[in-house]
Amino acid sequence: MEHDAEIISHDTGISVTKVNEMMAFMVDLKLFESDLGIITCLKIAKRLDSSMTSNPDMRKLISRLKDFGDEDSHKSHDPIMTESCKIRLDKNRLEKKGAKSKRFVPPSVEEVAEKCKKEGYLFVDPEDFVNFYTSKNWYVGKSKMVSWPHSLGNWNSREKKRQRNRGQSEYMV
Repeated sequence: MEHDAEIISHDTGISVTKVNEMMAFMVDLKLFESDLGIITCLKIAKRLDSSMTSNPDMRKLISRLKDFGDEDSHKSHDPIMTESCKIRLDKNRLEKKGAKSKRFVPPSVEEVAEKCKKEGYLFVDPEDFVNFYTSKNWYVGKSKMVSWPHSLGNWNSREKKRQRNRGQSEYMV
């Protein structure tokens, strides 16, 4: 185990102490077995099939493992892994749910006008903005709008550039 920890440490850049702690933790979780300082995973070995390798020595080892009758080796660690994955997935779902706790609600013309006034958006007609996106069912391209205030800011920037370009083209004529 110590020699393997050194190899893993060297290959991954993780300290030998940390690798030993991780290996001990995995043995405690019963993901691996430890006997006389040798870590094995008979559960994985039992899932191997001799057709998975062309090495004759490995084929012999695999066939011997199939006949090995240790009571604990027949127990699957799948429930441990399943529970671990379930906890991680539930945590991810809760984090995502917290981030998306608000469902998109289209703004009224008054809300858009108030936001324009607050942000100093001089190039947006609130009624045009609401009518335009209402006609598109509040889609931006092929995606449902997520944040109308951000779309409003983009709308203002585009209109500002259009008006600036129109003004420059008038002076050039």
